[in-house]
Amino acid sequence: MDRRKFVQLLAATPLASIASAQTTPKCRVVTAYSAAKVPGMPGAYPGRVVAVRSEKSLDSAGKVADAGVVREMMERGIRALTGEATVLGAWRRFFEPADVVGIKVNCGGYPWVVSSPEIVAEVVRQLLAVGLRPPQVFLYERF
Repeated sequence: MDRRKFVQLLAATPLASIASAQTTPKCRVVTAYSAAKVPGMPGAYPGRVVAVRSEKSLDSAGKVADAGVVREMMERGIRALTGEATVLGAWRRFFEPADVVGIKVNCGGYPWVVSSPEIVAEVVRQLLAVGLRPPQVFLYERF
């Protein structure tokens, strides 16, 4: 069914029948891998949010970020989330030297929806501090 027919059918279907038809399908997992002892999602801190603010994070025009202030904000945030006394200890809660990490950045939404180079650089800096080597850290956009 093409997209146009699907949208027409969806528009003609009453919402009540759509809601009643939504059930979780039965499925069978077929894999050679066993389940992780500690699942990755929702993570060690489900539902916990930490907000960090600083008036000094951007210049007066709101366009240029201060990398030092961004670093300090990220340090405060991750320590508040994990309860660790040190930044390295907090990052080690999430990563270990054998990990391979992919960082998805957004380069196509300039100027308002774009990954901050200062934040990405700080994440990479902390991953290297944990013990990952540069070939274990991948930055990618769409391609």
